[in-house]
Amino acid sequence: RSIFACFRTLMTIFDWEELQRIGHYEAGFWLATFLVILCGFMLNLLTAILVDAYTEVKATVDQKDTIFTEALHMLFRFRGRYQGELIPLERVLTGLREIEGSVEACPATENFT
Repeated sequence: RSIFACFRTLMTIFDWEELQRIGHYEAGFWLATFLVILCGFMLNLLTAILVDAYTEVKATVDQKDTIFTEALHMLFRFRGRYQGELIPLERVLTGLREIEGSVEACPATENFT
């Protein structure tokens, strides 16, 4: 019966006049304490869920470059391409696709696969 009463109080279905029969201050103190404890419990559950999700994401992203590092790489590639020091990545990819068939047909690559 007391668990049911606490659940009804949690759902804000309670009779304040009935609680005041015990005493106005006692009822207010009990209600405030009950709500603070339950809010603390719910915050603890929410924190546990967030920390668990954070550790999962951090484990997958641990070895990735940051956005700042990626932006620096893009800037260096752009500058090197503009000054003619670097070959554009599109050209490298096209060259790799062209030689892909000839590498697979080479008998020396059988030892490495």
